[in-house]
Amino acid sequence: MEPACAAPPPWQHATARTNMTTSTEILTVSLALVRTTPTGPELFWARRCADRDFLAGFHAFFAGSVESNDDDLKSAAMRECFEECGLIFTGDGIRTIPVEKRIPETLAQTGVQSAQTRLEHLGWWTTPQWLSTSFSTAFFGLLLTESEGQKLDRLSEELDPDEFDEGWWISPRDALQQWWEGRAFITTPIRSIIESLADGSKALKSLPAPDRLGPTRTSAGTSQTSQICGGTVLAPLRTLTLPPATHTNAIIAGDRQFVVIDPGAPDEGRLAPLLEHLEKRAQQGDQCMGIVLTHHHRDHVGGLELLSHHLDAPILAHPETLRRLGRLPLPTQKLVDGQHIKIDHPGPLRAIYTPGHAPGHFAFFQRDTKLLFAGDMMASQGTIIIDPPEGDMGDYLRSLRRLRKLRPRAVLCAHGPLVTTPLELIDHYLEHRQVREEKVLDALREQGPATAKKLVPHAYDDAPPEVWPLAERSLLAHLQHLQKQGLATQDDDRFVALPL
Repeated sequence: MEPACAAPPPWQHATARTNMTTSTEILTVSLALVRTTPTGPELFWARRCADRDFLAGFHAFFAGSVESNDDDLKSAAMRECFEECGLIFTGDGIRTIPVEKRIPETLAQTGVQSAQTRLEHLGWWTTPQWLSTSFSTAFFGLLLTESEGQKLDRLSEELDPDEFDEGWWISPRDALQQWWEGRAFITTPIRSIIESLADGSKALKSLPAPDRLGPTRTSAGTSQTSQICGGTVLAPLRTLTLPPATHTNAIIAGDRQFVVIDPGAPDEGRLAPLLEHLEKRAQQGDQCMGIVLTHHHRDHVGGLELLSHHLDAPILAHPETLRRLGRLPLPTQKLVDGQHIKIDHPGPLRAIYTPGHAPGHFAFFQRDTKLLFAGDMMASQGTIIIDPPEGDMGDYLRSLRRLRKLRPRAVLCAHGPLVTTPLELIDHYLEHRQVREEKVLDALREQGPATAKKLVPHAYDDAPPEVWPLAERSLLAHLQHLQKQGLATQDDDRFVALPL
């Protein structure tokens, strides 16, 4: 019997996606606070907590979903502002309410006046189709008076600690500089708003509408690519990959001189977001220095043939990757561990040899931004299959530990969004594999001698049966790793645990 579900609010509806799945479109609002100073405008931004489900670790404005009791979009924006920083407007001016007193009754109390009429609509933005949940966001701005702005110097102390870990007033130019240098990650609509303020007058009378945002919900701005920081563009492409992933991240690294990493889409339609971006780069006179491959799997190389018609650049990969791919449509260059790949801003990429998932697997590290392009060493969600004979569990664990020593600031995996807590992600993968291997060894001692297939229901009892055929491959890798450690032995396709 299926659980009963309440009817969704009127602003939520099922939306068909290009990947033939169904996801929920959620209506959200965002509010930028702007104040004027003698040196020009400042905006308030805050970094979202690392445990947030969406855009964890990104810098953002006050934002959230529209709720059923909100009168309209502007009232929703003011409510979010109140909940996240305690700011309300009264007949006597502005007040900030402590976190523990931020209840709806406080906001609705007699004498509290709404600043809704002062909110300026900046535009609409819709999240790209590769996200499992679609967000349609109405962006607003509130231009504070000079006296109001002076009273909010300590607004960062009023932030809801469950939403943000820090925030501050910053000039638009300084905010863009932090983003350009990879010290702050922001979304495309946030960057568009900041850029519009950076180009404005020091004495703002109204907030400019950003060019990339759309005027209405039905004509909202959107993009299938996003520049997450200066010189790093993410282009998720629909590929023939394994669930739960549906897309593989093609990465364009570099500004005027760039490389393309992992063009995995196999046809023109799926490759279109990357091709459109590359066409714009060509019109600007930018130069592609190469097509870089993390490894040879089809969801990372599927677009090579098509891309060869648009780019005249070599393919750079490990010799094992090139050997497995055979004849290629462009000249090739063999990568070696530690080699630096030339791009301009933010600086060259260092190739880090990381076998385990595939024999020729490379990750790439950008020293100045401390951004790691991890390929299939990790995923933002789910796990990574280690499939013998190409996959080797011992090599994989050693490669993970090597990546951890780099202490990256953020990691872009081949599947999923940017992760701003990379050390926690790597530790999770190491712990997960350790726990799984212990379960495999326990199951082998109880069930052995046994084949990998026989052990799956015992070692993967926490996984649904439909994934057991894939789990069997990683379980075999664990058994082979146990054998190399002297904890098991193999006789044909059966394994036996050795006595302690």
